[in-house]
Amino acid sequence: DGGFAIAGSTNGKTSGSAVSWLLRTDQNGKFVGEWTYGKADIGESASRGVIVLPDGGFALAGATNSNGTTLFDMWLVRTDAKGKSTCE
Repeated sequence: DGGFAIAGSTNGKTSGSAVSWLLRTDQNGKFVGEWTYGKADIGESASRGVIVLPDGGFALAGATNSNGTTLFDMWLVRTDAKGKSTCE
């Protein structure tokens, strides 16, 4: 749609560790919506890249240590066009 998708991490709305974050704007940079993914109470998650999928959804790639260790694993989040996670 000509807008922007920005992926990263935030802990501004949670009490605890960082969670993966997706921000959407329209083609003029106007805020459309934002979503977070992951569980800050059991570890950290961060997105490092995002792509738009053919159906208008998004795939975010990053890292998480929500497996209970201090080591980070790769993680992938798939969303629909409205930012709703279909898997984590």
